[in-house]
Amino acid sequence: MDAPITRWFYELGDLNWAYSWAICGNYNHALNCVTWHYPSKRITQQTDPVTLDAYLIWNRSTNVWLRGEIDVTSTVDPEILIDLGITYGEFGTPYSTWDGVVGVNWNDFIFFGSTNTISGVVLPDGSMWTYSGDADPLAFIDCGDFGDGRTYQFIRGVRPQYAVAPQVAGARLDLTTRKRLGDPPTTGRYAYLNQETGNFDIRSNAIWTRPKFTFGDDSELFGYEFDHDEMGVR
Repeated sequence: MDAPITRWFYELGDLNWAYSWAICGNYNHALNCVTWHYPSKRITQQTDPVTLDAYLIWNRSTNVWLRGEIDVTSTVDPEILIDLGITYGEFGTPYSTWDGVVGVNWNDFIFFGSTNTISGVVLPDGSMWTYSGDADPLAFIDCGDFGDGRTYQFIRGVRPQYAVAPQVAGARLDLTTRKRLGDPPTTGRYAYLNQETGNFDIRSNAIWTRPKFTFGDDSELFGYEFDHDEMGVR
């Protein structure tokens, strides 16, 4: 079946096929994301359990794919209940008798936990962790060069396209420039996101321009546009 996940594992990716049977994944309902953890070609010696050192994430809402690296041995499936519910044992709030909770029947769903769940993984040391940490404020995306190799482009601003927009000040854009691909880039200008317009107000003039976006909090960028004019051919 032709699909991005199939092409990744069968054609483009770095899956170690000797341990492909160890691939596991989970679905984060809150974020609408599917994650596959797999052993990459860097895994050359089998352990028990097999270390899954790479992952692939698909955001179903934005159709954005992301690859990363983290060592895990398994995913937690089904998801972990954030609210454990009422119990007569040692979890949650204990009650000594069935009629201790007014208005709750013995078979109500509240005894089994809520539908508020979160995804989790098991690390090589056997500890279990959840995907619930804060976003790294220094996380960034370094994009490719913009230009045609001949024309000077006057940049007057950049319009980011966020699937999840940053909510606090701190998102930053850095522009580096160069005349020819292969030359060391020259550190250029930077600007912070204009919270009112949602744009980066920045000026630059070069043949090749490369943007680098640094995120201030939890956000997702799926595209951007340059506000530019052609200034002449070299």
